[in-house]
Amino acid sequence: MKSSAPLSILAILEATSLTGPAKNLLQFAESVRAGTPESALVQLRVATYRRPGQPETNDFLSAAANIGLPCETIHENSALDFGTLLQIRALVRRFRPDVIQTHNVKTAFLLKLSGAQRSACWIHWHHGYTAPTRKQVFYNQLDRFSVRSAKQVVTVTSAFLPELEKFGVPRSRIEVIPNAIRPDWGGAPTGISASATSAEKTILAIGRLSKEKAHADLIEALSLLKADSQLPRLRLLLVGDGHERQSLEDLAASKDVPITFAGHVTDVCPLYRQADVFVLPSLSEGSPNVLIEAMAAGKAIVATSVGGVPETVTNDVEALLVPPGKPVALAAAIARLLRDPELAQRLSDAAQARVRREFLPEARARRIIELYRHVLDRA
Repeated sequence: MKSSAPLSILAILEATSLTGPAKNLLQFAESVRAGTPESALVQLRVATYRRPGQPETNDFLSAAANIGLPCETIHENSALDFGTLLQIRALVRRFRPDVIQTHNVKTAFLLKLSGAQRSACWIHWHHGYTAPTRKQVFYNQLDRFSVRSAKQVVTVTSAFLPELEKFGVPRSRIEVIPNAIRPDWGGAPTGISASATSAEKTILAIGRLSKEKAHADLIEALSLLKADSQLPRLRLLLVGDGHERQSLEDLAASKDVPITFAGHVTDVCPLYRQADVFVLPSLSEGSPNVLIEAMAAGKAIVATSVGGVPETVTNDVEALLVPPGKPVALAAAIARLLRDPELAQRLSDAAQARVRREFLPEARARRIIELYRHVLDRA
């Protein structure tokens, strides 16, 4: 396809809240609307799912409406409703997109079953697999059937290359494009927050409350730090919902760790401003949005060295990285930042500088558009 020709994209995803994939799709839409030469001829339309009884709007649809992004509804009665196949075919016939873009296991599977991918260039975005339930473990295996048929697979970190190749996707058809963020996101002060002289410090963690996020390790780490009389009192601010909440509440109570469960929060910017240290204790990650949010917000960061984390921050340069599943190491890194405000400032300054160099939304949008045009030319 010539670069001067219009590029029509239909993105299909399952989103009611502002998850990482949803945020980055909206960010791409905003970059397209900015009117750069590469994006001026891009037409983006989105389709999401809705079941009976669900509200007609949600956080994702509201955010899309705020930036003028057109959204279509695919009506479904269950998680894998084969009645949606006709609707998917109808959407593709109606909009005749150059590119169909999918973002999750379910949509990739349904698109392959529908056969609609034969009418356009199918590009699948792979964000990694989570396995909080047996049903989700089963769903993940559906990619063995579907994603190898995509013309191109885009993933957010090279750490996911082996699992995609295991599912039959040739390396030549995989592109790595990490997430991005506006450098002024958050507008928070850098390093240890303005509460540095207060008697209590806030440790912030944001993410789904499931085992792979390892919030239990963080609670254990804060329990260990209670014995250090040289440190202030620490409170954990835990943002997110999930099936592990009750067990985390019980663990925090048994360890006498002060904790605030904030639940699901749409606008997390104010919470970053409250935090003294941001911690990502996960056992597995892709290109975590919360990590680059913390970088842009100027927070002192401790994270586990998993998935795409080491591709996003370098140990002792933009953050302190520790092995996963090691509460003692987490505790030591948190204590080091709290004891050394100059170190915290140096890391947060470097993290903000890296965001400006490597994670700009406009540069990411250009890469996506160039890739799509290249795949269309190849096809």
